[in-house]
Amino acid sequence: MKLFEFYEANDNKLVKQKPNDTRKVRLTLRHLNKLRKMQEIKKVDLLKRKDFFDKIYSRPMTQDQAM
Repeated sequence: MKLFEFYEANDNKLVKQKPNDTRKVRLTLRHLNKLRKMQEIKKVDLLKRKDFFDKIYSRPMTQDQAM
């Protein structure tokens, strides 16, 4: 799963602020759930990458270890 799968262009238009607007954006449950999903996806992606890099950069097995 990729992060851009959860991107929706319409959501970006709702959050934009004008330069003279000093109020903070109100976080809704929808925003919080989206952030949580993104963090979970990132965490899974990092674990997959770590496993992949461990396989690539691990020391090669010697003949004694193979048997």
